[in-house]
Amino acid sequence: MDIDHEYEVINAFFSRGAAWVAAESDNAEARLSSSEEHTDEFVEELLFHPDGPGSLEDILCRATLNELNALIEAALQEALIEISGSLCIDDKGLIVGARRGELEKALARYGLQVTALSEHSNVHQIKELAEGFKHRQGFRPLPKWNNAQKTLDYQLSVVAGFVHETIHGYDVRIVNVRDYLRSAKVFLDQLGKRSRGG
Repeated sequence: MDIDHEYEVINAFFSRGAAWVAAESDNAEARLSSSEEHTDEFVEELLFHPDGPGSLEDILCRATLNELNALIEAALQEALIEISGSLCIDDKGLIVGARRGELEKALARYGLQVTALSEHSNVHQIKELAEGFKHRQGFRPLPKWNNAQKTLDYQLSVVAGFVHETIHGYDVRIVNVRDYLRSAKVFLDQLGKRSRGG
């Protein structure tokens, strides 16, 4: 896989989608300003009908973050293959399909500390967001039941937002995803350079 090419494809997809959202926002704003009706229901329908700007922005952000997360995991796999010269992680199985934590630990054994790369914290946020959209219907990490203590253990989110809410969703907008795209590019460049011995 050509990581740089795949990144550019994701970036182009996002840019086109962002332009589409902006055009639909302008259309919605024009309809709102020319309408006599300003009820909450009318505004919500205007923004969140299937091709409304709110609906488009939501799916664009989720799709871009999911693809970025998949690309980052592929880049970690490629880096480990490059450094180790193998397709396997010790006796744990194939590198392709390995869990992200296993990849990061294996890379650390070869001297590449993924957590030391400058954009790791933002890349970790991309992972949490992608998993939240995929596994938790867009919610932040949910509390887990502690059988021993008969209490809920609250999981901390690495994504900024509501702190003391029991269950709360992510609010990701185009501006956030632009920042994540920039962070991912820096991370991928550093990872590629270090895996090639640079």
